[in-house]
Amino acid sequence: MSGHSSGQNSALVKALLRGRGIRPTQVSPARRFTLQLPASLGAQDITRFSRQLATLFKAGVPLLQGLGMIAEGANNPALRSLLAPSKRYRRRLRPGRCAAQAPAPVRQPVLQPGGRG
Repeated sequence: MSGHSSGQNSALVKALLRGRGIRPTQVSPARRFTLQLPASLGAQDITRFSRQLATLFKAGVPLLQGLGMIAEGANNPALRSLLAPSKRYRRRLRPGRCAAQAPAPVRQPVLQPGGRG
């Protein structure tokens, strides 16, 4: 069995699980990441993107389709480039599969600890 649980450290997570009657054999911290955004993306671009994505979610548009729609309408080339992998990823994602089961896109945004996010 595997799963996700959050806590301050692995010892506290183990204690929490034992309290629920679960005997964990291995507890490891989740990898942290931040998305390092291109310098040409300003706060206004990020705010606009966030609002557009929220509106599309509220309208029931699937995530990958929404990212593609935003990429097509983006005026900022850096934002368009950042979202472009969603088109290729969408093609790899078969209906009925979760996103984690889809083959990785050819090009992905750079993820680096300590980046702006």
